[in-house]
Amino acid sequence: VKVGMCKGPLWPYDESTFKDKPRKECYEQAAKNRGLEYARVPQQLVGMKACINEGFPFVFGFTVYSSFFSNATKVSGNMTMPQETDTVAGGHAVMAIGYDDAKKVFIVRNSWGDTWGDKGYFYMPYDYITQASLASD
Repeated sequence: VKVGMCKGPLWPYDESTFKDKPRKECYEQAAKNRGLEYARVPQQLVGMKACINEGFPFVFGFTVYSSFFSNATKVSGNMTMPQETDTVAGGHAVMAIGYDDAKKVFIVRNSWGDTWGDKGYFYMPYDYITQASLASD
């Protein structure tokens, strides 16, 4: 990995600046926060949960449907499975940091700031993250 990641307060998410190059301080801090290795996580609950249990949050991408932009998701962080009326709105990369077996969801860190979802987190259904047509590394 050539460049790591700086902490959020140094380069907070701002949709209007996504094309801007980060300041020098961002690169300096990012050099201290580089990933050490890449490993593919099997797209099965047991493998993903094992990563979390062993202290390894994992980054993945997923297909974003129009319902992800609903006010309900924005306020609660509760993501729903796509419905027939949903349209594909793009893709997004996020990081799974935990899970809740009672709710059958992964706890996922978003990059859209603390005012989105549940203080910057959302809850992705197990059925979503385990479908190769909806999520992948």
